[in-house]
Amino acid sequence: MKKLPWVTYQLKDTYKKIPGVKWDQSQKSWVGPNEFGEGGAILPVTTSLNAEYQFNSIPTHYRSQLKYYQLNAISQALKSANSFMFRFDTGLGKTFTALVFCLARGFEHVLVVTPVAVKHVWEQEVLTKCPELKDFIQITSYTEIEKTPPTSISTIDCIILDESHFIKNKEAKRSKKIKELADKAPTAFRLCLTGTPLSKDPQDLWAQLDWMEGTFGSWFQFREYYCEWDEVQYYNPHLRKDTSKFDNIRFNKDRQWHLQERLKHFVYDVKASQVRELLPPLTIIGEPVLTQYSIDKLIKELEASSSPICVLTHEREEAQRIGKMLNRQIITGSTSAESRYHAIDRTKSLVATMHSVGVGIDLTAYKTVVFAQYDYSPTIMVQAMGRFCRLNNPNPVTIHMPVQQGTDSERKVLNLMSKIGDMETAGVEGENAGILRSTMKVMMRDANTQALKTLDFNPALSDTAHAFIDEGEDSW
Repeated sequence: MKKLPWVTYQLKDTYKKIPGVKWDQSQKSWVGPNEFGEGGAILPVTTSLNAEYQFNSIPTHYRSQLKYYQLNAISQALKSANSFMFRFDTGLGKTFTALVFCLARGFEHVLVVTPVAVKHVWEQEVLTKCPELKDFIQITSYTEIEKTPPTSISTIDCIILDESHFIKNKEAKRSKKIKELADKAPTAFRLCLTGTPLSKDPQDLWAQLDWMEGTFGSWFQFREYYCEWDEVQYYNPHLRKDTSKFDNIRFNKDRQWHLQERLKHFVYDVKASQVRELLPPLTIIGEPVLTQYSIDKLIKELEASSSPICVLTHEREEAQRIGKMLNRQIITGSTSAESRYHAIDRTKSLVATMHSVGVGIDLTAYKTVVFAQYDYSPTIMVQAMGRFCRLNNPNPVTIHMPVQQGTDSERKVLNLMSKIGDMETAGVEGENAGILRSTMKVMMRDANTQALKTLDFNPALSDTAHAFIDEGEDSW
């Protein structure tokens, strides 16, 4: 006999309809014959009965709050006996989806492991959106797991890894501790949440699948079957001889289809391009400026003429200078996660560094954004942009990017625009690129007439941006 998944009281009659299913008082659960599937997964005699089980397990008052893809993700996860992964682009609500899934499965002890910067966000999400779980959920961070393992491990029903790509290095202390934790709770459901594209890094994906399923073999076996690489010769000073190493390990296109078929059973993948109608429109405006004074003037004008704005910088000193100029709150890397959360005031402007708002903060309160400085890495800027363009933001977002003609800032803006297209096209480099690419509209302001000109821009073709700048160079 196999133990069937937890169901609500209303589904008692549904289970009674299935031949061979009965209530086992000793296990306090419904049980059925072994034919019911691997790991106790319920496989009713009709498809409609299966659909009724999946949908009715989701608490009624949450169904209207979930988007269609979130309902599909939960229904798919309910079919899985012991592990699943929600692979959502950042901003599409994977945290709330995971919490409702825990309610649907009726877990009584859930352990959530998150990055330190996101821990406070999870606590607030539970209190405000799923208060029924507050007595059944334990939230910790990867750093705390390394130092002090959680108590009552044997009673854990479900382990959730938020940003599960954190365990990609199997030799790291963090990854070993997470593996030990899961081994001590062998019956616990394992749920991974990530925004990193599945095609980004084979070893990254394998590490998560190995923790979830353990059915893909060792990294060597996974690499040999699903990957290809370049073999590079180099001189090893320790061995005092030439040797070789694997470089540029990537998925084998001829076998990737087989991996995708296997992943369908325990990975639900949602890209922003699939749900673009649910995301706010994003407009990026290139603002021609000449000096630092021009940037300060632009910031003051935008704050005076619109709702509260958010100013992002690369350097902490610049954030402090602008914050002092505007007499506004600032967020830097030294600001605690809790302080960052409470710093968001819908009635006041905010100044922050790009690195400090990359994760664990909701900036949908701001409709107007100014990049006072640019980061050397386009990925950091894309990640910061993604904090504004999110599922729960009903307002259009406008990002102003000061551009000084013939300077480094102009090159960085063009590089950023083309990088956004390259990121989504290649499926590598940053999980927010899909959101931005799906909703982005690029405009440039004429320095003389102040008129806005829409850029007929395909980010996948970086030359398009350069052609536009060359064509309108005289007007800058």
